[in-house]
Amino acid sequence: MVKISTPTPDRSKDTVQPNGMNADNFLKNPVVMFDHNYADMPIAKCTGLKIQDTGILATVQFPDEGIYDKADTIYKMYKDGFLNAWSIGFMPVDYEENEQGG
Repeated sequence: MVKISTPTPDRSKDTVQPNGMNADNFLKNPVVMFDHNYADMPIAKCTGLKIQDTGILATVQFPDEGIYDKADTIYKMYKDGFLNAWSIGFMPVDYEENEQGG
C-alpha cells in the first residue's frame, strides 16, 4: 500500500480531509495516472483504498512488465527509491481557505 494523501498541506497549500473523500466515481474506473496527466494512458490501477484519519492508502497494481514501457519505468523508479511520493487529483465539494492560503 502507498499513501496517496494526507491531511497536511500539499505544495499548493491545499488540504484533503481523508474522511471527507467520496471515491464512488473513482472506484468505477480506478486508474492511476502519473503526474496528474489525464491526457496520457494510466500507469496502473488501484485495487483497494483504505481511509484513515492520517491519510488515504491505496493498493496499486502495475501491468505485467513489457506491456507498457512507461509503466515499467515508473514502477522501477518507485521500487528503487527515485519516486517516493504519490498524490491524488481532487475536486472539492466543500471548502474554505486554510491558514496557509490553500
